[in-house]
Amino acid sequence: MKRPTRTDVAKKAGVSVATVSYAFSDSPKISGQTRDQVRAAALELGYHPSQIARSLSTRQSMQLSMILNDISNPVYSPMIAGFESAAIMKGYLVNICNGRDHADKYFESVLTHCIDGILIEVLPYRFHIEKLLALLESGTKIVLFGNHGIQTDKAACFEIDYPSGMAQALGHLAALGHRKIVYLSGLAEKEIYDRRIEGFRSAARNLGLDECSVLAPAESLSTGIADGKAMARRLLESGMDFTAVICTNDLMAFGALEAFGAADIVVPGDVSVIGIDNIYLSSVVTPPLTTIGADYFTIGRTAFELLGEAMTGNHYGYLLHQPSLIVRASTGPARHRR
Repeated sequence: MKRPTRTDVAKKAGVSVATVSYAFSDSPKISGQTRDQVRAAALELGYHPSQIARSLSTRQSMQLSMILNDISNPVYSPMIAGFESAAIMKGYLVNICNGRDHADKYFESVLTHCIDGILIEVLPYRFHIEKLLALLESGTKIVLFGNHGIQTDKAACFEIDYPSGMAQALGHLAALGHRKIVYLSGLAEKEIYDRRIEGFRSAARNLGLDECSVLAPAESLSTGIADGKAMARRLLESGMDFTAVICTNDLMAFGALEAFGAADIVVPGDVSVIGIDNIYLSSVVTPPLTTIGADYFTIGRTAFELLGEAMTGNHYGYLLHQPSLIVRASTGPARHRR
């Protein structure tokens, strides 16, 4: 069947073609009664206005992109849901992109596909900063997740207050008698944008925990389960004395649990383990994982609001989200071990 056109709708409603355009752009040039008359005719004919045609006149594609670090990580599901639910209410189509290996390509593609705005949650070592700066110089509206060192008058930004989360985690462990705590980092120490290491060390100093230490790889890892398992094995092979570990995220913590179990180390009897993110699986692993949690649905929704302010008013806001420690069975009283 031939797809109905604006001309068909105009004939059905008894109005001009221009009036049909006004009806679908909510123009004040026509009355509400005329608008309803046109839309009723369009509904009867099965007509849908072309977003491409509208884009030519409004210079808006009504499309947004989320370029995420690794969409296989469950942490992104609630963030996507929060962002998407807010965007749909405003009439936007949201494209979900996996930036793990293709961030540079996506940045280039945005410049040629008329995307109105993008959320970028990709670790900086996965892309070339020049590509991001080119996007900013083009006038593309961006909201950045994390500390990228970008001037706040060029992009909206939101972060999780990892130093606060680390202070809560170390305070919890200290109250359980732990003094020899290791942060198992999936990211190299040279990645100074990652504030987990900074937060861990600062909290340890403030609590007088001078036997705490950081174990980090020379080059950043993917921060998945296998990486957590490998880093925990490295910790065991090092001969370091420790009673608790905090991992870069929950996935790495799952890997650490597996490595400790394989070495007949009981969690939390011998070693306490804490993750970061509070993904939905963290409450069903054995033992259930104590974790530094954030409300990623709210983060996603707020990220859209920040992006909206940038797109409509050239206002670049900043949000620092406060995490909270969720205590489960993977942490317990300290036991000296060698």
